[in-house]
Amino acid sequence: LDCNLQVHCNYKTMDPRKCAQEVLRCKLCGTSGPAFYCEVCRFYICARCVGNHLLDESKDHKVVPFERRKFIPIFPTCSKHTPKQCDLHCEQCNIPICTRCVSSYDHLGHKADDIMITFQRKKEILQQDLEELENSFLPKCHEVVSKIKYQITTMNEGFLELSNEIEQRGKDLHREIETIIERNKSEISNMHKKYLAAMEKQESQINNVIAEITHNISDLNNVLDSDDFYLVSAYNSKKDSIQRSVPKLKITFPSFCIQYINKEQLCEQFGSLSSGSITTEHGDLIEHPGVTSPPLDKPLLAQPKILSCTNTGYSCLYRVMCVSDKRMWTIGNSSFIKLYNIQGELLDSIKTKSWNVPSDIALSVSEDLVYTDYYDRSVNVIKGNRIEKVVKLLTWRPLNVCSTLSGDLLVTLIRDDKKQSQIVRYSGSTEKQIIQFDDEGKPLFSTVQLGAICENRNLNICVIDIEACAVVVVNQAGKLRFKYTGLDSESTSEKSFDPVGISTDSQSQILVADYDNNRIHIVDQNGHFLCFIDKCDMRHPYGLYVDVGDNLYVTEFDRGHVKKIQYHM
Repeated sequence: LDCNLQVHCNYKTMDPRKCAQEVLRCKLCGTSGPAFYCEVCRFYICARCVGNHLLDESKDHKVVPFERRKFIPIFPTCSKHTPKQCDLHCEQCNIPICTRCVSSYDHLGHKADDIMITFQRKKEILQQDLEELENSFLPKCHEVVSKIKYQITTMNEGFLELSNEIEQRGKDLHREIETIIERNKSEISNMHKKYLAAMEKQESQINNVIAEITHNISDLNNVLDSDDFYLVSAYNSKKDSIQRSVPKLKITFPSFCIQYINKEQLCEQFGSLSSGSITTEHGDLIEHPGVTSPPLDKPLLAQPKILSCTNTGYSCLYRVMCVSDKRMWTIGNSSFIKLYNIQGELLDSIKTKSWNVPSDIALSVSEDLVYTDYYDRSVNVIKGNRIEKVVKLLTWRPLNVCSTLSGDLLVTLIRDDKKQSQIVRYSGSTEKQIIQFDDEGKPLFSTVQLGAICENRNLNICVIDIEACAVVVVNQAGKLRFKYTGLDSESTSEKSFDPVGISTDSQSQILVADYDNNRIHIVDQNGHFLCFIDKCDMRHPYGLYVDVGDNLYVTEFDRGHVKKIQYHM
């Protein structure tokens, strides 16, 4: 049957002999197999009922043979000029009208199109919407659902991993507490033995004195019983010597001084759980040409601005670490770690404990200065005027260091034979995690040397692989996320990607210093290139640091300058 025919279910029944077909019946008498069809009333009529149907003058009927029937739209009857059928469509009012409405006051001067043309145009729009919904929107929604399922799986794994990390942290703390308990119990045992030996010695000495006194008493009794003048007169009292020989032992028992448990400090030492975020973005399901990812909270400036330029006086300047927007620690080709203000005035200077040039510096969560000493194989913390060695290595040497949001230190290490590189997470002096191999047991990094390291806001770890000329990014568990190797340039004069410094900002964007090309790469948290900072008169950018206001500090290696650059709006 013609799929465009709309037949009222009251006038069709299922033939039991033809269960998959419908039997057409006359609208008026119910006879099966009607020979005619009224295109206006849109129902079937048998030959006997045609005359009666045409007697109804409320409509302009159009009865045709069944085989010549066509689909004719049902147009409404004019509400003001009944029973006139609407054959026009007013564009201004967007309603169907009849020919008499055109000359009426309500539609005077309005544009009216043939209602069939309007009908066909609307049908075309409907057909386009149908095709787009079926071919574009619906598959896109299914794709989004698939991505959500994948994200749910990844999220479940991430939360399980997070719970395992917290559980492991608890085990580490329990282990430390058990160590403290055992150490105190060992001290108590040693003190107990010492006290017991002292008291047993005193007991032995007093027993000797008792024996001497007993012997002396016996002698005195013999003298008293004697009438010999010479024996009595020769007696000398031994009371004083006996009294002096009695040992006097003063004992002060140890006590356990219970410290008040500061829950806030305990939580800080345990570690902090960063607050996640859930954001809902509504946008086009279909990606249109020229449309990229949604705009960031802080759009990047088309032309970054130099806010200040500080001359440190170093002939070779390596790293910078800001204490505030006006003070910065720096290291270069000197054994001194120097504190400058923005004007370039030297505020403080600290010499390394070994007098070696420090490899890298960082600020701990408590804002203590941390530095690595390659030749001394140590990681050191400066507290006030004291330098404490928190990590001492044997067959490895520390290179670069950064502080994490949880208070740990991430340190890049290289073996003495320069055949292995790794990242180690330290909590104080305790080694918590080693990042070196992927799931297949292959090295994540080149064997020669790792460079600058930092932790992103999403807790990813970003490190420079100097030999591979790449930025390697792993997640908190040490699993590889991606490697960024710069952009392939069409210019033959441009040098290859030469990453040396790295930092991240509040948008989780990764900033990389490209030493040979005198520019900064800005990459999003998934490794997609965003833009360059290359027009700030930079020469050999080396160390990077982004402060809390998303201002970028860049060290120029051979100029000895620190440039403060604004690159966000």
